[in-house]
Amino acid sequence: MRKIFIYLAAALFLLSCNKELGVAPTYTLTVEVGNERTRALNLESDTIKAAWAEGEEVTVRNGSGDYLGTLTAQSSGTSTTLTGTITGDMYVNRKLVLDFLSPAYENQDGTLTGNTTSIDKVCDYATASVKVKSIEGDTVTTDEAHFSNRQAIVRFKIKLNDIDVPADEMTITVSGYVSGGPSSKTISVHPQRQYDELYVAIPCYYNTESEALTLSFNVVVMGIPLTKNASMNLKNGGFYRATLSL
Repeated sequence: MRKIFIYLAAALFLLSCNKELGVAPTYTLTVEVGNERTRALNLESDTIKAAWAEGEEVTVRNGSGDYLGTLTAQSSGTSTTLTGTITGDMYVNRKLVLDFLSPAYENQDGTLTGNTTSIDKVCDYATASVKVKSIEGDTVTTDEAHFSNRQAIVRFKIKLNDIDVPADEMTITVSGYVSGGPSSKTISVHPQRQYDELYVAIPCYYNTESEALTLSFNVVVMGIPLTKNASMNLKNGGFYRATLSL
């Protein structure tokens, strides 16, 4: 019995030391993701479908944007379980923000999948907000996560004098963002091969389809630089087909 008291006293002493030293507690966090369009992209019957791939990672932040840890998808499919270790104070109803991928829109290769610089590898960006539902020991669970994509994807068909032509490269400057978004966004597309169709991920930020964006194109075709301005109504999570006539 004396040993038990000694062990308890030691545990309480370590706990008090951790609090005095400001050591944040560590938890195992489990989040269920519902059956929905979420993540890894593929083109099916001319429609983009999304699903999870086992091992994909999601970062966890608090409501102030501070990094708390990383979760990993435990299975492939349109629904999955995210599990991982987080560090920080937890309490019931605390808001947590889940981010899939940190997007790099500035440099793309014009493909949806298949390359290391395809949209599904460097630009596919989805977020979700959840609340802590229960805390049992060092295990935390939340309500179900519902991810929403944070960009539109456009398949541009490139034509010159009504003839399909491949692009050597393309730069798009996007402007017309509403309050909360940037003044403009520049996207450079460098195809690894010559394609007459280019897939481009375009972040919409807080714009909806009723708030048009202005796209200024600089396209190099057969070594010749060409320009074009266009207006498009896009929304986050949308897939669009457009013809770019130069």
